[in-house]
Formats: sequence, structure tokens, C-alpha cells
Amino acid sequence: MNIPRLPSSVTLVAVTKTFPADAIIEAFALGVRYFGENYVEEFEKKYANIPQEIKDNATFHMIGHVQSRKAGDVVRLFHWVDSVDSVKLARKLSDAAVRQGRSLSILLEVNVAGEATKFGFDPQTLQQSVDEIIKLPNLRVEGLMVMPPQVENPEENREVFKNAKQLLDELSSRLAGRHLSMGTSQDYRVAIEEGSTMVRLGEAIFGPRQLPK
Repeated sequence: MNIPRLPSSVTLVAVTKTFPADAIIEAFALGVRYFGENYVEEFEKKYANIPQEIKDNATFHMIGHVQSRKAGDVVRLFHWVDSVDSVKLARKLSDAAVRQGRSLSILLEVNVAGEATKFGFDPQTLQQSVDEIIKLPNLRVEGLMVMPPQVENPEENREVFKNAKQLLDELSSRLAGRHLSMGTSQDYRVAIEEGSTMVRLGEAIFGPRQLPK
């Protein structure tokens, strides 16, 4: 039986992909402090329209796939990168953070379900990758991130979430944090039951995605 979780043990990351800067401003006014974006170019345009008070007091998470050539922009704009999926990318982010004199929190994206179409570390080789990444300067490896398969019934992903939590437990003594980012608007309840400490909610907060015109 799952033990009830305290609300304070789970961080809500409001995913504002495709929504305008006004959505961030309104959510911040209502108490939201953590925001997730998928695309560097999209967020860079929004960032220019965000008041300084929000820039100073909110935490911005990059949750989408990061191209290595964008590492410098990502370090400049974001506090966290939740989707580090290779040692190569971790090195690029570390180099950029050193150049900019910044410290960056990261999560390692793990392809727990082994989907060919998904990015992420192979769970079987994760230990070796962690050995390399934790040595890189100006990076704090805070935990893991999981993108489970798209399913109609959230219960179908329960085993994926359990396996992710087991991976985190095995690595936790070597990481800077014990964060586990898993769970979206469709399956966050099951993810929290299985140990998630961060949920990424977009539609559950802002409604249906706004498609580009």
C-alpha cells in the first residue's frame, strides 16, 4: 500500500509550452514558482516579456530535448535542465556554465521503457554515465527524469514509474539531490504514488495547447 504523500514533497512545474508570457505572469501571481519549457527559441522570446520580479523569483526548467549547439543559450536562460540525455550534452552544458560563471542543476533523462523513439540514457549503462557526469564542473546532478509511453490508462505506466524510482534509489548516494521528475497531466497521480518529486503539468493548468498560427 502506498504511503500518503505531503503536498510539500512534490514540486509542481507548470509547463507553458505554446502559451504566451502572459500565462507565466498570471500563474506567478497565483503562486506558481516553477515553469517548464520545451523549446529554447520559444522561451527566449517570452523571456524578453517577463517582468524582472519573475525572473528574479521564479525557477525555469528546460524539459525538452536540447541540441548541443544550443547549450550556451540554455545555460543563459534556464536554472535547470531536466532532459540531459547524453554525456556529450552534459559536457557542453558544463563548458557553457563555466564560461558564463553559472551553476546549473540537471536531471538525467532515462529511457526506462526502452522506446526507440525516445531520448534518454539506457538504464543498463546509466551507472557508467553518472560516473562521468558527476565529475563535470558547474553541474549539480539532482536526480532523474522519465518520459513514459503515451497510454490511455495511466495504470499502464505504473511499472515504468516503479522502475524509475528503483534506479534513483540505487544512484541517490552519488547524486546531489533525490529528485524524480515524472508525471504529466494524464498520469501524475500514479507517478506521485510511485515516488515522483516533480510533476510537469500543462493542460491540467492552462487548458488545451495553443497551436501556432
